[in-house]
Amino acid sequence: YQPSALLPMLSVVHDKVNFFEANEKAYLNERRMVDKMGTGGWVRYYEFVRGETAYQVLENMKVEAKMGIPVVMHVYMNSADEDLTTHIALFLIVRGDYFFFMASTGWFDDDWHWNQAYDREYGRPLAPPRTFVPPAGEGGIGWTRNYTHCDVTLLCEHANATGCVGSIDFK
Repeated sequence: YQPSALLPMLSVVHDKVNFFEANEKAYLNERRMVDKMGTGGWVRYYEFVRGETAYQVLENMKVEAKMGIPVVMHVYMNSADEDLTTHIALFLIVRGDYFFFMASTGWFDDDWHWNQAYDREYGRPLAPPRTFVPPAGEGGIGWTRNYTHCDVTLLCEHANATGCVGSIDFK
């Protein structure tokens, strides 16, 4: 795999192709697709990702990271000045080698803006992400991951990973 080479891109609605739903159609079953294509020479592209509804991508991206599949995560922002913390927290929780983050309000040149969050030094992951259950009475589910320059948490109100809020605490 050479990251500077042009690669085919698998771009589908992010909850249609995954490792977790049994599907006989190879183009909808990511495990069968990866068995045929391998893990290099293409990139998985996630479009319309939102950190507050992480259930649609989080567990699948963790598998892709473990397998070494390159991933692009594209967040569609509600506005150009939207706080990216929850979205970047999701990205940092699942991040693997050759994972890339981008956020915009659309696809045209004017829809892309530099964000100060891109200037932060997050560092390298120190370990894989950990799943945790919040204290009794709080419900939901959470993930945490430690980096050399920050600690990342994504806490979701519901067990299906919806209503999520991310935090990034810099060291």
